[in-house]
Amino acid sequence: MAAPDHVMKEALEQKNPRALMELPVEINVDEDDELVQLSLNGETAFARKYGDQGCIILDQPDDALSFEPTPVKRAPITDDFEPAEAPNADGAGSTGLNAGAVNEAVELAFANPMQFTNALLVVHKGKVIVERYREPYDRQTQFESWSMGKSVAASLTGVAEKAGAIDLDESDLFEEWRADANDDRRSIRVRDILNMASGLEFTGSFGKDEDHSIKSENGRFLDHIYVYGGGVNSVAFCLGKPLADPPGTAGRYRNCDPLLATALVRERMVDGNIQEFLNWPQANLYDPIGSAGMILETD
Repeated sequence: MAAPDHVMKEALEQKNPRALMELPVEINVDEDDELVQLSLNGETAFARKYGDQGCIILDQPDDALSFEPTPVKRAPITDDFEPAEAPNADGAGSTGLNAGAVNEAVELAFANPMQFTNALLVVHKGKVIVERYREPYDRQTQFESWSMGKSVAASLTGVAEKAGAIDLDESDLFEEWRADANDDRRSIRVRDILNMASGLEFTGSFGKDEDHSIKSENGRFLDHIYVYGGGVNSVAFCLGKPLADPPGTAGRYRNCDPLLATALVRERMVDGNIQEFLNWPQANLYDPIGSAGMILETD
């Protein structure tokens, strides 16, 4: 559900998002039914929480899901971690860093409230040296990850590659593309997808010639937002996109590529079984690295 284009354009040109915050958005929350209803510009959208699969956008509150909500088995969360290598007040400390410079950078990160910096973790040579939060947030807070999801997709692909299930230079990746021997998308490699250089046509992907204030076209979100806000089968939508550039030749900030990377991992590691995959990332990526609080929402 997009803000009017003229409001978006004004907010970007003036570098002031406050106009977006003042839109007449009506939000109704039914805590018992775990349902959120949001209305703007005469349009209404719904989202419902489904346990460990998080909040899912629906066209209508009673829409059926393509999977059975399933609890995700997680390793216990521990709260005994403390930054062990923080620079001391005398100067470099054991890290070899200048404490004054580090502290100045940290203060700068939190200085402007409009930056919405609510948490900061600084890692130097494999050691955490700074951990800071803006009130009322703390290390137990679950934050929106946004495009960190692209790194999640790459990490999951790395797990599958290490298991021998994926080769970064292989092509002919999806049955939907293999069906036609002349389909140019058959030449897209895993490496191209991870580099967001698949070449697939995908509107709204922050290209240098695009007007970033425009979020919708002909009454529908541009593709970059549509795959997340449209309440659709995101993988099917991305698999149906045609090529706009030869694979591996043009990097574009496309949301379709990391979505396809995750779909490929699901296909190779659990034979495409959606139910089994709901627990797979936690067991094979997050538990081994000690991350117990991630929620991977579905489409």
